[in-house]
Amino acid sequence: MPDIFISYAHVDNKPFSGLEKGWITHFVTNLQLMINSKIGRAEDYSLWQDFRLQGNTAITPEIETQVKAVQVLLVFLSPGWIASDW
Repeated sequence: MPDIFISYAHVDNKPFSGLEKGWITHFVTNLQLMINSKIGRAEDYSLWQDFRLQGNTAITPEIETQVKAVQVLLVFLSPGWIASDW
């Protein structure tokens, strides 16, 4: 099970013109770097961010189990996230 679960609307992670990755991906990458420097080892925690699910995909039992077991639920609350069926 992941220690940190990232919840966001995929529409919010669309890359801006000229960029390969969206701002949420950049934020999470930098968050991981900061956590790694604070605790010293990337292997000491796990992070889950989904790149495939879309807003109309049903919550699977696996995802529901992961969300219930995480230590940190990081939600990027936005109009897109609120409008999502999730």
